[in-house]
Amino acid sequence: MNSLPLTISILLLITGLSLALQCYDEITENNEKPTKSIECNEQFCSKSVLEKGNKTINSFRCDNMNRCREEGCHVDEYGVVVCCCKKNLCNSSSRNTMLFAVVPIVLLKFLA
Repeated sequence: MNSLPLTISILLLITGLSLALQCYDEITENNEKPTKSIECNEQFCSKSVLEKGNKTINSFRCDNMNRCREEGCHVDEYGVVVCCCKKNLCNSSSRNTMLFAVVPIVLLKFLA
């Protein structure tokens, strides 16, 4: 009879562990896809893209710097494109997808 509280505790622990967000966690160059992933305590996964000379640096992370407020892409104060998402392993989107999300942001910035 005492095993019921133990069983419930184990089920709650397993459920809590499975709710952790999975994000890619790697830095790649020139649109290489990430392969390493980790569990995150944060609400968002992020992908940051920086053009440096003839290289494109992609940073795939959990949003541990609180740069994400909502899903979508924005250009930060340093000119880095940051895309945020809330689904498991969602931060591996291609550069073309990000381009379509960022172009309107950049245009609005110039028009404002």
